Amino acid sequence: MSINVRVEGMERLQEALSTLSQYRAEAVMLKQATEILNRARKNATTTRGGTPIDTGELRISASMSEVPGGYSVGYTSEYAPHVEYGHRQEVGRYVPAIGKRLVKSWVPGQYFLRENVQQQEPIFKEDLRKALEKEVGGK
Repeated sequence: MSINVRVEGMERLQEALSTLSQYRAEAVMLKQATEILNRARKNATTTRGGTPIDTGELRISASMSEVPGGYSVGYTSEYAPHVEYGHRQEVGRYVPAIGKRLVKSWVPGQYFLRENVQQQEPIFKEDLRKALEKEVGGK
């Protein structure tokens, strides 16, 4: 599970970004992905946008990779989407790991990755603004 962020349909911003040197654009994108990854590696109970922790496996699976045009941050754990978006479960089924029978048919999502990306959005905008000012001011 991962979230890729693309900026589309904002012609003015795209024109300004096209003047941004490749080096500065790459640095801004890397900083954003790194901050999202660092926040993902923290506990959700102590850090807004952090990862919920039960066994710690989900948090450990947080990863970042380079993709065409930027970076992708996500989780390699197969159950990450179920924790993010919610999931159904069979009422009455006994789960040995928790020593209980399931009582709810639906477990709501925690939207931890969405929260993380939303928290990064104003930082990303500010970093882009600063990079553009440097680029335009430097020419």
